[in-house]
Amino acid sequence: PRMPAYTIVIATRNRLRMLEASVPLMLRQSRLPAAIEIIDYSDDHSEVAEFGAKIGATTDIRVSVTKSDQGNLARQRNIGLNRVSTPIVAFPDDDSFWYPDTAEKMMLVYESDPYELIGGVSSTPVGAAPRMNGNKPETARRIFDRSIVSGLRRQLESRLVPQPFDVFGAA
Repeated sequence: PRMPAYTIVIATRNRLRMLEASVPLMLRQSRLPAAIEIIDYSDDHSEVAEFGAKIGATTDIRVSVTKSDQGNLARQRNIGLNRVSTPIVAFPDDDSFWYPDTAEKMMLVYESDPYELIGGVSSTPVGAAPRMNGNKPETARRIFDRSIVSGLRRQLESRLVPQPFDVFGAA
């Protein structure tokens, strides 16, 4: 017997280009969601709402965009969770690019658990994104990604804000 449906809840802020790439992949799953809840705290919420309405018109799956009262990942996910009626919820990031069978594989884990002991399933990052059909967003380049900057940052952080594990380990 197949498990009940699942809902996707995505928290986002100022990442419309990521949603434009990730949501279409989620709508092409071999095991489709019952709904997609996008909880948005963007500077221009109307753009995200417009995207949600536009992509929602292309599918029978309910795509809903809700404006969050604050930009906080846990808060946004809880807002989305309060809108869910399915027993299983997926919380992918707004830049999660799912292969066509990602949801199927996650749901198979739940289906193999007749005693309902599994409380969560996570994905494993891979080195190559699925086919994007022209929706691939530009790669973000941050100054912290440069090795010399990240090395200096690590040194500065370890001196100013040492991690408890490192402090106790050294002692």
